[in-house]
Amino acid sequence: MNIYAVIPLLSVIAYLVLLVFILSRPLARVHKVFILYLAASMLWSFTSFTLHADLFPGQTVVWNRALIVLGAVSIVVYYHFIRAFFNKPAGIWAYLGYASLIPVTIFISQGYIL
Repeated sequence: MNIYAVIPLLSVIAYLVLLVFILSRPLARVHKVFILYLAASMLWSFTSFTLHADLFPGQTVVWNRALIVLGAVSIVVYYHFIRAFFNKPAGIWAYLGYASLIPVTIFISQGYIL
């Protein structure tokens, strides 16, 4: 294991600690969206850890595609979280962002986006 694999692993641990603290309190709308953002970021960091640690050498392309999809998901969910943090509704751009994840995921899984 190299340093490039340790950093995403530490991120996953930090996200888990944050998740435990958030789940131990009453949940408002902003907390629920933050949990969604933590989950997306945690999965993205775990995928990055898996790629850098080279745990599954035969499935590198699959994990790389998952990393790209989860990066796109993290961006959309982060925008949604910022809207919730400022007590604004999700808005049309957040919904369009979530809807755009479907074709992006299809294109990435088919190999059209690297």
